[in-house]
Amino acid sequence: MISEFKADKEFRPFVIIAVITIIVTITAITFDAFEMFYEFSQAHETWELDEIVIGFVFLAFALGFHSFHMFHELKLKNISLMQSENKFRTIFENANDGISIVDTDSHFLGVNNQFCNLLGYRKDELLQMTMRDMEPPEYAVKSSEIMKELDTEGHAVFETIGVCKDGSTVPVELSIRRIEYEGKLALLTIVRDVTSRKKARDELIKAKIAADSANRAKSEFLAMVSHELRTPLNSIIGFSQILETEKKGQLNDEQLQYVRYIYKGGNDLLQIINSILDISQVEGGNSELHYSSFDINDFLNDSISLLHPIAMQKCISLDFDNRSNLTTAIADKQMLKQVLYNLLSNAIKFTDAGGSVKVIVSNNENTLQASVIDTGIGIPKEELESIFLPFKQVEDYLTRKFDGTGLGLTIVKKFVELQGGKVWVESKVGKGSIFTFTIPLGEKVQ
Repeated sequence: MISEFKADKEFRPFVIIAVITIIVTITAITFDAFEMFYEFSQAHETWELDEIVIGFVFLAFALGFHSFHMFHELKLKNISLMQSENKFRTIFENANDGISIVDTDSHFLGVNNQFCNLLGYRKDELLQMTMRDMEPPEYAVKSSEIMKELDTEGHAVFETIGVCKDGSTVPVELSIRRIEYEGKLALLTIVRDVTSRKKARDELIKAKIAADSANRAKSEFLAMVSHELRTPLNSIIGFSQILETEKKGQLNDEQLQYVRYIYKGGNDLLQIINSILDISQVEGGNSELHYSSFDINDFLNDSISLLHPIAMQKCISLDFDNRSNLTTAIADKQMLKQVLYNLLSNAIKFTDAGGSVKVIVSNNENTLQASVIDTGIGIPKEELESIFLPFKQVEDYLTRKFDGTGLGLTIVKKFVELQGGKVWVESKVGKGSIFTFTIPLGEKVQ
């Protein structure tokens, strides 16, 4: 059996140990057998020749069977070990990423085919080199700092530059983990070519910079135009108010109606310009927060009183309920007033006659929350995510039925987020909507 057993060179130490173990075992069994025969001989004064022969034959058979069994098990284990090694080697050599095993001094102990293909070296060349030879000097310091993660985490992932045999470079991602290899501490390194990823990322950054630049230019242009338009528009509104008072001369009914059209149109246009100016200032980073302390109930009363006449014209009930345990707050009062005004005016606009609009204020330990609840037409589910986008109206038929620029909710979102808050909407078509916003309390709310 021994002559039939063949093993690769790398398994010979294992085989030698196994054979020594078998010899020791057989010796022990032989010793035990002879001891058993000795005890048996002490119990019998005489021995027959056939008894002695039969005993030795039985002993030889037992030893032979035991030896055969042990060699058979050894052969099976050796085959299993070789199969496991072949499976590992197949995975190692056919992986899409470069894989290497290096010792603690960065010397290569093993590399796969993809690692060689990535850097252009042969295996025998790489086995004479170190990982430090694969990286430009300017990246070595950064890599050394990142590699310190290995001391605490046992693994590290980072991007660096690999130097190829021909002197060219390739951006790579290194994933390094501590392992035990041939009884010693080693590092398993997976190298991935990230050229495409880096190119896509660089293009995305360039596109974002260009978009930000274009958006900033747009905001600056809108701000300039808005400022230029407001001055003559204020004159138009002011003179139409003077004409409406008839202090400079009496007007007939038709002329008076025309003056009122001018006044209303001027105010509508001024509101649009102010909305555009608000958005351009926020997008351009020119909005500043001006915090002040104010009474919450007075603030709600003032906000509702501005829109009460419009609500009365449509027979819509308009009120508020302060359920918070707060009396005063510190926030940008003017900005918060604009947020509530936009939400209330939208609620009134999209609520039919006889409906209701209500503001409910509450708070928890860290947040002040306000909800504007209406019984209006509601918003389709598919429109909820885009409702806060600039110039967005719910549907075309609503755009024709209700006036507005679609900037009100955009301003709400930007003003709320500028103060560190959030805004969202819940709605059902035909049932109404609930617009809710929060602002953080922190130390600025009493």
